Amino acid sequence: VEWLVNYYEKGKFKRPEDYYANLCEIVKKNAVKLKQDGYFDSAYVYYDEVNSNQKNVKETLEKVKRDTDVKIITCFCTPALGKNKVKYYEDAIDFFFFNDGYFTDLDLLRYIAELREKGKKIGWYFNMSYPKFPTSNCIDTPGVANRIQFFQQWKYNIDASLFWGANSWWPNDLSGEPIEMKQRGDGLLLYPGDENTPYFPSIRYELLREGIQDY
Repeated sequence: VEWLVNYYEKGKFKRPEDYYANLCEIVKKNAVKLKQDGYFDSAYVYYDEVNSNQKNVKETLEKVKRDTDVKIITCFCTPALGKNKVKYYEDAIDFFFFNDGYFTDLDLLRYIAELREKGKKIGWYFNMSYPKFPTSNCIDTPGVANRIQFFQQWKYNIDASLFWGANSWWPNDLSGEPIEMKQRGDGLLLYPGDENTPYFPSIRYELLREGIQDY
């Protein structure tokens, strides 16, 4: 609702078509700049988590692809909705990021393999599924779960890993008290330090490094 109000009622975009046109203009400018700076052979647009089959989202992505020289990256984080939700967007997306739940479902795993055979790139991110999925960045998982993620990345032929966040602390993360989500967050790689040391080193860093060396 806030997005609609800001862009359509209060903003300069009164119609979806105007928003699409403006978005494509921005994408083109960014793509030119990225290529000039040597960051990408071809630029990408990242569209955050897609959790339903939305016609306006699909049309936006298709228009951006059609009217610009970019590739589309997006995330899918609800494996319970199955592969049909992903299929709905398949033609519009070049780089699929899936959360760990997609890799514990054999049907979805086969579908991911099909996407790769079609030339799509596959990335992943993992957060709350340990121990069902044997790797995690949550603070209360054993260190081997950090190290093994790089073996898993090799096993599933993952093109890239997405870290949801480097640091996401709640007030009682280190208190030992149960918290509502029963996990200590995703991507907790940075341990808050003191006034002299912004972040403390950790065994987790060492195990991540060893996992990279394994890979």
